[in-house]
Amino acid sequence: MAKEALEQREGAKGKKDIKGYSQISYADTGSKLMKTRGSFEYCYNGQISVDSKDQIIVSQHLSVNENDKNELEPAIYQIKNNTGFLPSVMTLDRGYATPDNINTLDVSGIDGYFATGKGEKEKTADGSSKILSCFFPYDEAKDIFICPCGHVLEFKSKNKKRIYKSKGNVCAGCIHLKCIARKKRAATIYLDDKAIVLHTMAAKMKSDSSKRIYAKRKIIVEPVFGQIKTSGFRRFSLRGHEKAGGEFSLVCAVSNFKKIVKKIKNTKIPSLNEEITSAMV
Repeated sequence: MAKEALEQREGAKGKKDIKGYSQISYADTGSKLMKTRGSFEYCYNGQISVDSKDQIIVSQHLSVNENDKNELEPAIYQIKNNTGFLPSVMTLDRGYATPDNINTLDVSGIDGYFATGKGEKEKTADGSSKILSCFFPYDEAKDIFICPCGHVLEFKSKNKKRIYKSKGNVCAGCIHLKCIARKKRAATIYLDDKAIVLHTMAAKMKSDSSKRIYAKRKIIVEPVFGQIKTSGFRRFSLRGHEKAGGEFSLVCAVSNFKKIVKKIKNTKIPSLNEEITSAMV
């Protein structure tokens, strides 16, 4: 029974198609083992999109994916379906920062802002760090990369990958011994079109205006998750993806009701005399 449920959840036809780390809960076969703070637990991944003005949840769904890479399109569809229009701006955390998601926002006419991270340094055989292309700022207008020493890597050609290369032997004797140039005289970067999209977004996020826009995210969507937890909802009472999804919908609806009631209470309703005075002015 558990094996069949696991195969169904993973979309697998046989034992060989199931990943080695895949496990299933006997209590809730629809949930998935996910890494939480300091441990692994059987979970669902709650997704919400929040209005920047009043913190109203305009889309929500419950996912069994442990990351957010495939959750943007369902959110955009729900936002359009629920409100009748798409937002002009969206801010998203690092889990959504994929080339496909960035392109999805571009196609939808949405100005997207993603946390792209600082990148990771790749470890070499001797255990030291190597400077990767993620540390080379990208100038989309000029289509160039700039190395940590200020040397320019220009676009040279494109076959299967885009090739950027520094001029002459400027990299000879560079102080960064573990640069992508390695022992070559010229630093060279090989990137596909999708990687360029991420570099373009990383460059966009370095501007002061982008930082100001993205900084607002921590006072828009993050508080809503905190308020839901503070209200007492920390785990699902129902089992199964469909039922848990219904429970999550109810939790989000209650959150919205609270916001709406608070908005109504804080909105001053003018008296009849005020309305007449206003009309006469």
